Amino acid sequence: MADLELSTRVPGVADGGVWLTCIECGETFPPFEDVIYTCEGCGGLLEVRYDRYPTFEDFAEGGAATSGTVSRTVGGECRGVWRYAAALPFEEGVSLPEGDTPLHEVPRLEDEVGVRNLRVKHEGMNPTGSFKDRGMTVGVRVAE
Repeated sequence: MADLELSTRVPGVADGGVWLTCIECGETFPPFEDVIYTCEGCGGLLEVRYDRYPTFEDFAEGGAATSGTVSRTVGGECRGVWRYAAALPFEEGVSLPEGDTPLHEVPRLEDEVGVRNLRVKHEGMNPTGSFKDRGMTVGVRVAE
């Protein structure tokens, strides 16, 4: 397996400090040219890499796109998928709004399976009723 620690070496295929790296052989690929999931050479899975990881300060300074396309704000803080925008290579996002779906207590299920404090995430509250909305909001932004 390739050494996947943060590196100061940014490959020529990087776009905005972002690139894809094969977790098996270390081969690098451009992030936005084609939709690829596996290495063309060895078939290993690809991991998104950044020239720098976001810090807690990046998230504290808004944490998400501030253009009004963010799904929701509560008390000035971004909610939903775009609260993680500091980790994405975009200035702003596209939103319906998606994400930030509720967790529900399920006491009968807790009793049945013998687990305390069990919660169930209700992804049906997303705009299309699917968990896929979370990933597609970023996918639509990349496709723009």
